[in-house]
Amino acid sequence: LVPLEETQLNLSVFDTNDNLITPSNVVYALASGDGHFTVSPSGLVRALQTSGEGSIQVNANGLSATVEVMVAPGSITQIAVTRSEQNEQIEIFETLTVSPGQIVELNARALDAFENFVDVQLIWSTSVEGFGVNNAGMFTAGTNAGLYPNALRVRHLGVDRQINVQINPGAPVDIHIEPSTIIATPGSSQQLQAYFTDSYGNISDLDVEL
Repeated sequence: LVPLEETQLNLSVFDTNDNLITPSNVVYALASGDGHFTVSPSGLVRALQTSGEGSIQVNANGLSATVEVMVAPGSITQIAVTRSEQNEQIEIFETLTVSPGQIVELNARALDAFENFVDVQLIWSTSVEGFGVNNAGMFTAGTNAGLYPNALRVRHLGVDRQINVQINPGAPVDIHIEPSTIIATPGSSQQLQAYFTDSYGNISDLDVEL
């Protein structure tokens, strides 16, 4: 079964000579799998939203039998992406924020409409020159700071997920003052501008006090 699917159990009872007899005192009951499916007094099995396994015990004519039930995930409808950070998985909703050249382990999971995991192969790719990603989800950022819309893509057949990448400047390593040379006349003034850059030349957002 897949989530919300139904099926009717059909019961047949035989005597010791394998003759078909009319079932009596029939009882259907969950033996295991609560939360994955239900069974009605008439033997109608209905899958719930969560995939999983269990069994139904059927009693009739003083006999009992067990029916194994599996609720499998439905078709893939979405892809969830997380990043590994300090032994935790942090969900990425729209934008992955990194520093220049940073390597990040990304984990993508295919899900059905009820967020059950679907075991399929996912393919990663990037549209940005200087970025890198393999099919294990290991992403290497470029070195130029900025926002890169839809820079990462992970897909399976017709279902895909695109992720923006925001590269923030790294730690400051240099300070620049402009203009670097001042030629002034008595009483004149000159506005100076100062800024930090990281090891890749990206301008830092940190303020410089002159």
